[in-house]
Amino acid sequence: MDEETFEQKFEAAIPVLILLLLIIGIIALNPGWLSGIPVIGNFFHGKTVNVLVITDNMNEVNVWQSMLSSDMARRVFGNTLNVEGMIGSQSESEIISADALDKKGYDLIVLTSTHLPPSVQLVLKNWVDNGGKLYIASLGGINDNHRWGELSSVVPVQCSADGECVDIITPVYGATIYPQDVNNPLANKFAPKTEITGGNESVNIAVVSPLYTQIMYIGGWDSPSKVEAGKVGNVYPFVTENTQSMSGKVFYISIDPATENINPDIKQRIIINTVGYVMGVEGYTE
Repeated sequence: MDEETFEQKFEAAIPVLILLLLIIGIIALNPGWLSGIPVIGNFFHGKTVNVLVITDNMNEVNVWQSMLSSDMARRVFGNTLNVEGMIGSQSESEIISADALDKKGYDLIVLTSTHLPPSVQLVLKNWVDNGGKLYIASLGGINDNHRWGELSSVVPVQCSADGECVDIITPVYGATIYPQDVNNPLANKFAPKTEITGGNESVNIAVVSPLYTQIMYIGGWDSPSKVEAGKVGNVYPFVTENTQSMSGKVFYISIDPATENINPDIKQRIIINTVGYVMGVEGYTE
């Protein structure tokens, strides 16, 4: 039998080459695709990102786990995130030092609907000073005196002149996100505006005063009867961050996205995009 010519070998290899090009194209368009395949994914995803959610409602942890293991999360982060939960009232026995947090390998700590003892507030403040990333939702992490106490020097907002956070949660109807820092990559993810709720629905906002540049704000009304289509309404704080010189980062959002009864797609966009920004994922940096 005659030996195959080069042309014949090349023609036989064409289907294989086309398949390889297709696979390369899929990976380029969706780098998180291979990370979802057992065994193979272990070779392609990046470093596992470990997130600790401290809350008084473990159902919130389920929401964060669901959002950060979604297809959108894989596209943004290149893999899913490992999310753990901790009850705030039990945190004092678990969070004993910044070194202990480092040993657990947490890349991000989220404070949601929880009160924390001053000792834990201080540990978290030291953890941030040493390079940790802290995400605060609404009044997450205040102490039993309704203050951020030991954390107040790094939290990028304040509730009042004396620091007390009492009776500052307000419902906002027809809530819409607007960018304020138009050069910020996170603000651009929601530009030119993103509607959170309709005119007959509300979102609960902590009315705080930003201490640093506000990235985004919310426009809306204090009553459904006052909602005017096409207008901004009252302006409320939404997202800001601590931009002072320090090793870590503290990010603040004036709602608790996991507990709000808003469109699931909007909830997912808020959680994934804000976490992507805090973690400095490609496409979210200045």
